[in-house]
Amino acid sequence: MRISTLFVRRDLDPVNTARYLMVLPPLQAIGELARLLSGCTIDDTPCPAPGAIARAALAYAGRAVDIDAIHPERRFVLSILAALAGLFHRLGGSS
Repeated sequence: MRISTLFVRRDLDPVNTARYLMVLPPLQAIGELARLLSGCTIDDTPCPAPGAIARAALAYAGRAVDIDAIHPERRFVLSILAALAGLFHRLGGSS
């Protein structure tokens, strides 16, 4: 089932709902879409993993949903901290 079909079945406008999800903060967008998916059934079977499906759908739509995509500077800061920790370890170990 397409996500847009889900929106229509829930009486939501697919275009406006997609736009809304794209402007929310990433984790909130995942939560909102997972909430919509959790109430969905296909052949009387509830959605097995609404959070995972929400994350995958938003990622497929081009939305940043993982921590490295949300905060690309994180990797740079961690590399600086690791370099500083290595430097302090070498300075402390040589005394």
